[in-house]
Amino acid sequence: MSQLFCKTKAVHKITGALITLLFLTTNSSVSSAEDISALIIINKVPASLNVNQDHVPDDYADYSWEIFIDSDSDPSTGDDSGFDVSLSIDHFVRPDSSPEAANPILTAQKATWILTSSGGTYGHEISVDVDYTNNHIVLTGDKAWDELKDVDCGDRFYIKTFYWSIDGPI
Repeated sequence: MSQLFCKTKAVHKITGALITLLFLTTNSSVSSAEDISALIIINKVPASLNVNQDHVPDDYADYSWEIFIDSDSDPSTGDDSGFDVSLSIDHFVRPDSSPEAANPILTAQKATWILTSSGGTYGHEISVDVDYTNNHIVLTGDKAWDELKDVDCGDRFYIKTFYWSIDGPI
């Protein structure tokens, strides 16, 4: 059975969402952690969101919740801000899709992304658990994956939330 080894917290400056990175292990060392989880606590986890909206271009995201991590503390690697990997929940508008209200977790792509200055490359599918009562979303990836193996307690990270409203991206 996994147990919590360490955690790091941050608060989203605009939305007030609390994010906590959790390292789950059966040992007393983060280097032997089995999973890395990101716990997002928001005001209200929506049971449905409007997706595939006509004002969102095909192959663009309607919405996303994404945690960016700087796993090597080197600003010259990863994306333009030095972040090397992300865990994300994203919903992309597919060509010929119709607008609908849908569960934002069930209909989303849930993945790690390996980040570079030229964009991101899909890594692995992650698991996502939602607690609608307590407004928690937990994104979990395997510490053994190449893109997560160097993630450690104290790594710099941030959360980005995004929703494309009729008035534009927010």
